[in-house]
Amino acid sequence: MEFWKFAVIAVGVALAPLASAHPRLATRAHWQIDAAGTGGAPGSHASVLALSYRGVVVCTGALIAPRVVLTARHCVGVERASVGVDGAHPVATRAVIDHQSAQSGIDAAVLLLDAPLELEPLPLRSQRDVTPPSGVRIVGYGHENVRQAGVRRYLEAHAPGWGCTYGDRALYGCAPDFELVLPRKSGADTCHGDSGGPVLEREGQRWRIVAITSRSVVSSILECGDGGVYVRVDSIRPWLDRAIARLGSRKETSR
Repeated sequence: MEFWKFAVIAVGVALAPLASAHPRLATRAHWQIDAAGTGGAPGSHASVLALSYRGVVVCTGALIAPRVVLTARHCVGVERASVGVDGAHPVATRAVIDHQSAQSGIDAAVLLLDAPLELEPLPLRSQRDVTPPSGVRIVGYGHENVRQAGVRRYLEAHAPGWGCTYGDRALYGCAPDFELVLPRKSGADTCHGDSGGPVLEREGQRWRIVAITSRSVVSSILECGDGGVYVRVDSIRPWLDRAIARLGSRKETSR
């Protein structure tokens, strides 16, 4: 399976190496390495996992139940989910043994792991909570250079409402009923390897998932940096609850 090629179709960006032809593109320096690691300290996002195929980190996922990971639909086919800041040197890893995808046109899926992870799952926005977020934190293992993907980083971003109205559909290529758009912010954006990663918001003293990374806006010129489209959790929450219940009832496999 050519994962990066598959991601290009869904994410809408090319995979030619970045060069000086795009000097406006901000580097990954805008993102903070999640140095707090797996210890649960403030700033740590241990429940955000690296998803790999044939040993290469290609996507990001979020643990939403002890054996269930939320990610993008176009990431289905990954083989392992790993815990740790550096996806190439995980502190724990689990095999992906099954999945369920959202309906056609919605870039979301859940993966079933062969055994539970001893981490606190991230809570999800409810279906009733449709108030647009303001400040959000995007977490992922991506990088504008695919060869450097695999380290967990995060970026603080301002969300101008849901960012996707019916008038925006042609400009961004988004679906107003179930997607969020985060426009370009100082050239910083999600990129290769961030697909499926969570967009988080504060709820009291904890983080919860408001959306997941899907693709670049269709009007983007740069590979990464011109804005992104994200699938809203509140809009797919009924499907998510059913999928978690179905997969979570499966017995563990022997390891």
